[in-house]
Amino acid sequence: DAVYAQLPNDFVIVDSAYKVIYDSRDTTTSTGVDLPVAAKPFDIEIILFYGQSNAVGIGGVPVIHRDSDGYHLGATGGAYSIPGVSYPIINLIENEVGAGTRGEVGCRAFVDRLDEEWALYDNSSTAPKYCAFSAGISSTTYAALKKGTANYTALTTGIQYVFDYAAARSLSCGIRAVFWHQGESHNSETLAQQTANLEELQTDLDTDLKAITSQTEDVHLFAMQVSGDVTTETAAADCALGQIAADANNTGTIHIVAPTYGTDQVFYDGIHFNAYGHSYHARLAAQSFIDEFIGSGAKALDVSATIVGTGTTITITFNVTT
Repeated sequence: DAVYAQLPNDFVIVDSAYKVIYDSRDTTTSTGVDLPVAAKPFDIEIILFYGQSNAVGIGGVPVIHRDSDGYHLGATGGAYSIPGVSYPIINLIENEVGAGTRGEVGCRAFVDRLDEEWALYDNSSTAPKYCAFSAGISSTTYAALKKGTANYTALTTGIQYVFDYAAARSLSCGIRAVFWHQGESHNSETLAQQTANLEELQTDLDTDLKAITSQTEDVHLFAMQVSGDVTTETAAADCALGQIAADANNTGTIHIVAPTYGTDQVFYDGIHFNAYGHSYHARLAAQSFIDEFIGSGAKALDVSATIVGTGTTITITFNVTT
């Protein structure tokens, strides 16, 4: 009991290798109301993690979520695999890829958090079905991930494959959120460049993914906060400030989310997550997804502050996500 008490309040007990300890669709707790319409705009909703190392599960071994819940979708190679590019669609699992340290991405933890939320409603049996996967490559700058690159093309190919999979079963399919893990390789770019990158990427994703799915819903870019332990302190500051500026400039479609401050056991080298860190970070991102689409909006950081001076003491209070 003492060990579990140290875990964050919203962290779920890990699934057993032999049976599911927690399955949100079996819960009997209810809010007394039906699932919000905004929770399920499509029969299958795509959840995508995109970017560099932390987007593709570097450090995420040993994997936590090896078992499938038998409901949500992914690709054969685990969360780090793109449907249709190199793997067919199966039930969502996490898995080691290759001989390196690539493993847990957080796709399953993300979807688990959504399941927990939807299970609180009376008609939870009609909860959304998700297809979650990740795309990208380690140690990569924005220049190798933006529209026109092989990585971006692989991403759109995967979206098309999932859409065709759904269409063949007479199911609607779309995507409202791309979770962006990137910035550690941008130690030479200015704050303005960082901001422009995010704004360009959101515009391109919105245009290109809508063209595939024919959806009217906007595609939001959720920028996952980067570690402060990057090449230089200046680079770390520019990454974070660039994300904040993009959020402030595009309050409806770009969001800075999933902080890691206050969590001292999520990294294995100060930059890359361990398996627990990938899961924990993904659950924070999922909460932002819930807040944005059925709540009052994702709000990770309010840069305004209250400043109070008393004698020789100045107290500055910032509003940050909890």
